[in-house]
Amino acid sequence: MKLTLLTLALLSSQCLMAQANAELSGRIFDPAKAVVPGAAITITRLDASTERVTTSNDSGVYTVPALAPGKYEIQVRKDGFKTAVRSGLELHVDDRLQLDFELKVGDTTQAVSVVAGGELVS
Repeated sequence: MKLTLLTLALLSSQCLMAQANAELSGRIFDPAKAVVPGAAITITRLDASTERVTTSNDSGVYTVPALAPGKYEIQVRKDGFKTAVRSGLELHVDDRLQLDFELKVGDTTQAVSVVAGGELVS
């Protein structure tokens, strides 16, 4: 009986994890198209008020796996650059989206906002 309950619990958790399988990745560039390592990327799920935070690697690349379907806002911050914001991004089950950001040189208190609406590379 205990083994059956344990098996059911494990299968249920795998099913829940399988539902949250959108992935967002991309590169962070400066205006000269040089990569920006160490940029802080905050992904906020707007309909659930949850956040995921990651950092771009030495090649300016970031990856955020296992995102639940929903509407998101993405902010990219790095000292010496304006904060870049994209809102209105909707992720669906099995989406694998590449979303690159170009950070403009400037004060970190300034922000450049882009509302989703164009085509994304999947």
